[in-house]
Amino acid sequence: MKSKLGFRGHPFHVIYVDFPIALWIGSLLADLLHLWRGPGYWSRVSWHLMAAGIAFAALAAVPGIVDYFKSVPPGSEARKVARTHGLLNGGIIVLYAVNLWWRATHGIGQGVTPAGSEWWLAFGLSVVGVALLTYTGWLGGELVYRYQIGTEKVGVEGRPTLYGGSTSASPGSYVQVASEDELGPGQLKHVVVNGTWMAIARTGEGFHAIDEVCTHQGGPLCDGTLVGTMVQCPWHGSRFDVRTGAVEAGPARTPLRTFPVRVEGGRVMVEAPEG
Repeated sequence: MKSKLGFRGHPFHVIYVDFPIALWIGSLLADLLHLWRGPGYWSRVSWHLMAAGIAFAALAAVPGIVDYFKSVPPGSEARKVARTHGLLNGGIIVLYAVNLWWRATHGIGQGVTPAGSEWWLAFGLSVVGVALLTYTGWLGGELVYRYQIGTEKVGVEGRPTLYGGSTSASPGSYVQVASEDELGPGQLKHVVVNGTWMAIARTGEGFHAIDEVCTHQGGPLCDGTLVGTMVQCPWHGSRFDVRTGAVEAGPARTPLRTFPVRVEGGRVMVEAPEG
């Protein structure tokens, strides 16, 4: 699914997360140099790198939260991974904020090395932070490379997936989701109507609207491949008939919901489902 916040196809979240990762790892490296070279310069460097990492992590969290709600299919396996990824990263920010406060109150950020456990607690928090950061980075890789979150589909025969907005309407009424000339044969469009994710498909037989979330593990069908009247999930290859929602090939076993569609005056209209 395409990221909701990005620039020319590059998600802001992926861009911003590079900074806290680099800054916090750099902070740990500065701590090691501090142990090697003694108190002074490197402990101050570590403190400032840590503070900058917190600021950039908070910045990266904003597009990450937006993508969680807008780009990760609801009820999917990817939503579970994204939730764990986000909660752990929030915990890491808190951990580094505590570490920063501890260092400030004990003079470590000003180049002083306190006796006893104060320094080793601060250093231990940094080690734990980098370890957790490594794990959440792996989860982020799962979201991108396994579940294709934040990526844009390159369409078959040059027909990319289109991404529409979100709209609300009275259940049972018809609402416009596309224009007739907007989609070519074999093309899909992602829309949200009353909170329901839909894939609008154009085949040689006309327009069809299906529940976009795959019934296997929640893959976004709008990022799949539409050939004839069959759409294939991009995650595990389940195939569905867009006319009826029937499963044509597993691992999915449950058919998709379909929604009535009609074309009026060049407008593609779909019947709004219950919220």
